[in-house]
Amino acid sequence: MPAIIDNEVYNRSCEHWRNEAHFLNLLESIIQPVRFNYLQRIIATRFAKKSESIQALDIGCGGGFMSEDLARTGIDVVGLDQSEASLKHARAHAQENGLSITYRQGYAERLPYPDQSFDLVCTCDVLEHVNDLRKTIQEAGRVLKPGGILFFDTINRTLLSRLSVIDVAQNIPFTAFMDKNVHVWHKLVKPNELKALFALANLAPEKFLGIGPKRNPLSLVLGLIIGKIRKRSGSQLANVMQLKLIKSLAIHYMGIATKRG
Repeated sequence: MPAIIDNEVYNRSCEHWRNEAHFLNLLESIIQPVRFNYLQRIIATRFAKKSESIQALDIGCGGGFMSEDLARTGIDVVGLDQSEASLKHARAHAQENGLSITYRQGYAERLPYPDQSFDLVCTCDVLEHVNDLRKTIQEAGRVLKPGGILFFDTINRTLLSRLSVIDVAQNIPFTAFMDKNVHVWHKLVKPNELKALFALANLAPEKFLGIGPKRNPLSLVLGLIIGKIRKRSGSQLANVMQLKLIKSLAIHYMGIATKRG
């Protein structure tokens, strides 16, 4: 029987989004810098001639990492998440930092916005968690303006991702640093599957890029084992798990798709 994904972790651990000792904060410390640096370059290129403010929707915003980074660049941001507990944390953190972000509870499969509402839609660390991937992509395409951009990152469904993301990260006691079933293998998304869904949603996919460790795999695993022995977590593990852009899409990858029309 397939494992059931544990999306309740975002309610159960909502206060830990910015706790450097917790694995949820790894999204900010090791993944967000890589994907946001790339997204910034895309925004600067695609919206260079846009006179009015950019309207962005951050689907599955969680604790607000992407929403806040976008807001700091002057973009008008709406963050949407199904976890009201996580949204409460995100609202409080944005207010503490003087950031104007609209946060709303909702679901990726039923976006509460009219057609062609946004210039940019982000689905980061989301596609492998939703109940209906096809409907999620359709909804993202629906609310995008013609020429608008869908930005995503997700995890490929390969034997290598099963070993690294499921076994090493979650299941093997000597290396695991995440709760079990935060990701489940059968919900991971192959690039060709994603491209087919983009086509159905009137989205034109562009080049996909891999995200991978700066360390070689054996050094990374050894670092995780040593971290376990020394009871390291969170920010201490982040130094072991630093990421970079790579060519291979075998594990973690990201990219954009443009709304046709």
